[in-house]
Amino acid sequence: MGLNIGIDYVMGSLPVVGDLFDAWWKSNRMNVELVRKRATVSADEARKGKISDWLFVGVIMIALAGLAIGAAALSIYLLVLIARQLSSI
Repeated sequence: MGLNIGIDYVMGSLPVVGDLFDAWWKSNRMNVELVRKRATVSADEARKGKISDWLFVGVIMIALAGLAIGAAALSIYLLVLIARQLSSI
């Protein structure tokens, strides 16, 4: 799904050629078709979920946790640097 939008973004940003490409390439329509295909699974399949679905969600959660921890660590580091600068004045 993201690939369709990425291609649309890159090609659509080119002058003139991008307009022609946008008229031909319909990323949103393709994405809706992908969602419709995925939404037509049986109730048992939907409840169970595929291992790839669980892995994807797990990787996203780990990445978000890493970003949060990294942002907190960077904020603390910068606050310490600012405090040292202010205390040396």
